Amino acid sequence: MNQGRPNYKQENKSYARENRKNLTKSEWLVWHMILKNKNLWVKFVRQRMIWNYIVDFYSKELNLVIEIDWESHNYKFSYDQKRKKYLDGLWVKVLVYTDEQVLSNLEWVFKSIGSYVSENTPNYIRTTSPQGKNI
Repeated sequence: MNQGRPNYKQENKSYARENRKNLTKSEWLVWHMILKNKNLWVKFVRQRMIWNYIVDFYSKELNLVIEIDWESHNYKFSYDQKRKKYLDGLWVKVLVYTDEQVLSNLEWVFKSIGSYVSENTPNYIRTTSPQGKNI
């Protein structure tokens, strides 16, 4: 018996693993230019399973999900609504950016995410600079 660990659907777990290898252009930009290497004080992971839902990026320290919506999401409105309701029940904050916002204005996306992270990062985490070097 799997006590204390979520019982994920195996196909979702495999799909998340595959998605980590095949990021969209916007996901790649957000990951490499903004979130990777604790550029904003906190650690993010890609294609994280939260129950049976896969989120684009997740920070456990902030209980924060960042979603990049692109064309395939347009046809999954009811799925997204169910997932949002579930995440809200876990007190998970979800920031959503469109593919177009990322591709046309990455600096604004960076400032938007940075502002949220800065306002919500606990002080004990901020004793180091964003790249992990002591201040």
